[in-house]
Amino acid sequence: MGNLFYLHEYSDGSADMSHSCGFVKVEHETGWMMSSRVSLEFSIRGMYSVGECRCSICALVPDGDYMSGIKLDDIAVNNGFGRAKCEFIDTNMGGSGFDWNEAVAVAVVTDAGELAAVASWDDTDTAYPYDMIRFGAKKNTVPQKEHAQQEAVEEHTEAGEKETAAEEGSKPEFLQIEEIETKPENGDIIIPEEEKADEMPLTRMQVFSRMQEDCDYVDAFDDDTYYDCIEITPDKLRTLLQYECTGAKTGDGIDVEQNSFLMHGFYTFRHILAGRVQSDENAMLIGVPGVYSNKERFMAGMFGFNNFRRSHRSDCRNPYFGYWYREI
Repeated sequence: MGNLFYLHEYSDGSADMSHSCGFVKVEHETGWMMSSRVSLEFSIRGMYSVGECRCSICALVPDGDYMSGIKLDDIAVNNGFGRAKCEFIDTNMGGSGFDWNEAVAVAVVTDAGELAAVASWDDTDTAYPYDMIRFGAKKNTVPQKEHAQQEAVEEHTEAGEKETAAEEGSKPEFLQIEEIETKPENGDIIIPEEEKADEMPLTRMQVFSRMQEDCDYVDAFDDDTYYDCIEITPDKLRTLLQYECTGAKTGDGIDVEQNSFLMHGFYTFRHILAGRVQSDENAMLIGVPGVYSNKERFMAGMFGFNNFRRSHRSDCRNPYFGYWYREI
């Protein structure tokens, strides 16, 4: 018994949610002591915008600031109709390095590389911008720390060369390096080395307080059970999770990269909600924006967000909008 997801036709960067143009049946069979098999059955009915063409079936996976489109198979569309079935192992889809469990949707892509239709797991208008989807991308298997270490080595080498030149009589160049403000592009908080040596280690709530200084507060809920909320990015959430928090809740360790539900919520609504908990000064609220439905409740529970709280945010007109949340 598989799960059924409806296809919605795309045009001008948004999906037509008034009706579907077919469906995708997804079956994910879990094997024992081996990789699992995924079966996709596409049935397109009434997708007239592409005419007659041979389209690609792609899985959409969050990949940093973009969505990667991983080709799985082809589907021929004639006069708005088409059928196809493909099977693959859930790990390393299409040799891309991405896992099926990271996918948040499947898409039909024209031979010109344009998005024709999308079926998302929560069946809402995900509105993925064209310029955020990279088709045929490969997963970067080199950890970000290694990139940072390589850059640090290069900077250290350059600084050493400048210091050698300075010994011949000019002002030491390395003094100028100390005056450079090191503010990361992704918004992470960098603690100077001298502060780390002189002060006690920062707690998660102290780091969160520093983040709040540069953000506007969000009036998200009707009461003060969760308060002083701000919008953050996955990068800032990773930063928060690096710091310890006294009295941390069960399930504190959120694997941001592997949590497809969290990343899907971020790419759909462009933020993650973080706030303080009235009943516990050492706890934090992490909320994934979404629209309540039984299907989304099932997906949220799979990724550790078992609770939903409706939001009265004035910038979202959907009466069922709110946050799937957990405390950490």
